[in-house]
Amino acid sequence: MKPQTNSYFSKSLEKGLRLLSLFNEQTPSMTQSEISSKLGMNMTSTFRYVNTLVKLGYLRRGLHSKKLGPGLQSIVLGLNILKSGDAHQTIKALVDQVHETHDITIDVALAVDDTMMTMYRREAEETLVYRLPIVSRAWHTTALGKAFLSQLPEREMLAKVKQIKLIPKTRSTIVNRDKFLSELKSIRRKGYSTANEEYTPGLIAIGAPIFNLYNHEVKGAVSFDFSILQYSLKEVEEKYVDVLKELALGVSGAITST
Repeated sequence: MKPQTNSYFSKSLEKGLRLLSLFNEQTPSMTQSEISSKLGMNMTSTFRYVNTLVKLGYLRRGLHSKKLGPGLQSIVLGLNILKSGDAHQTIKALVDQVHETHDITIDVALAVDDTMMTMYRREAEETLVYRLPIVSRAWHTTALGKAFLSQLPEREMLAKVKQIKLIPKTRSTIVNRDKFLSELKSIRRKGYSTANEEYTPGLIAIGAPIFNLYNHEVKGAVSFDFSILQYSLKEVEEKYVDVLKELALGVSGAITST
């Protein structure tokens, strides 16, 4: 079928989708001129599409540059598509099995640009545990964020940590950059992270990274969350680290197969 001869084919929609598809892991941002060149579209038309997508939240403009990148609505759309696929069903089944066995709160999140997006969450019954936002930038205060950062290539990790504003959420939040880097290196060696009332008082968590098993590229993390009324951090580590790592490996297998 040739789109240009089909009266039911929307050329405007095609151009908008082609524009969004220009962004990927290798090209996370572009200027309007670069977009115009890649699409073979004049600058006036490119501006019209870009401006519309920015207003709708599918593109965002850089704060200190002319670069454009995927907006929150694009990320949410991608996450919803991912949730409707086979990988999400496999991850759901893995998480549900662990939850039913241990009755713990579990989060699975993927890293997208400068955010961690919760892909699936299962909450423990009759336990007060703080719910993280679906889209979070809490890199330095959560087990999810620290587990992911710890497995980045060192140069990328250093650049990422340099950009993070180490704002204290609680009295336990790490706000010293050297101390934070030291902890990330320790997490890399251990294979799991901890968050001891660093995001909110009363919440402790352990996290493990999830990878593309083909190239060992870190993609996100899994965390187990607890109230301090249930366990101490030491007790959580002793009882649940092996369970956490096993689940993270299973989730890694699920996302690798997509």
